Amino acid sequence: MGKPIEVIVADDNGALCDKLREFYSARSDIIIVATAGDGETALKLIEAYKPDLILLDIIMPRLDGLSVLHELRKRQNDTKALVITAFSHRWIAQTAAQLGAAYYLVKPFDFSVLSQRIKEICRGGEQVAASEDTADVSGIIAGILDEIGIPANLKGYEYIKTAVFLVLDDWSLIYSVTNQLYPEVGRIFHASGVQVERSIRHAIEYAFLNGDVKILERYFGSTSIETGRPSNACFIGRLVELVKLNGKATFGS
Repeated sequence: MGKPIEVIVADDNGALCDKLREFYSARSDIIIVATAGDGETALKLIEAYKPDLILLDIIMPRLDGLSVLHELRKRQNDTKALVITAFSHRWIAQTAAQLGAAYYLVKPFDFSVLSQRIKEICRGGEQVAASEDTADVSGIIAGILDEIGIPANLKGYEYIKTAVFLVLDDWSLIYSVTNQLYPEVGRIFHASGVQVERSIRHAIEYAFLNGDVKILERYFGSTSIETGRPSNACFIGRLVELVKLNGKATFGS
């Protein structure tokens, strides 16, 4: 038997990481060398361990999975990546592929299927097809937030970005921001729903106090500046619309 395939798991779901460790502890062909609960830690572990493959979740604290893929590509790191995520959105799958992901597996998944995919990727060099006109969803969101005037150092920045990802995948969440969207974002960042709500509100207020009035008017209408700021739900919903519009323009569809 040859050298085992060394894998790092990057997922903020500690229970899943534990289950994967337990499952692969009984195998000799694939081993979990380390786990990370956020994207920044994942990059550090990749540099330290130089694994054959990283199992990478899309939504994580500090640095999302797409940003990790982008950073790996920028560093010319040849670690293979298999994206494991609850998202089944076409744009996210295409973006992951464009950034170098070898495969895209939607949760929940069978561990035996995962094992087969890992071996195919590491020994067969398979990669999911990427469209040449794919839009970088994470980059689109970041670009819009930067243009609006929300700095990346605000907690609300990552919360808004993640909320947009979630609503892109399930529009019904926009109608239940308090009971479903905020708690889900909070689960990812280990924060309460109230903290998420307040941080998003603070980020929106910051943008409308310090941002470019013309840009805000273009995106949200003149009445939003004259008569008040949009609600959190309206703001997130508008960003989702802008991402979709930007994506269509980029995709040419």
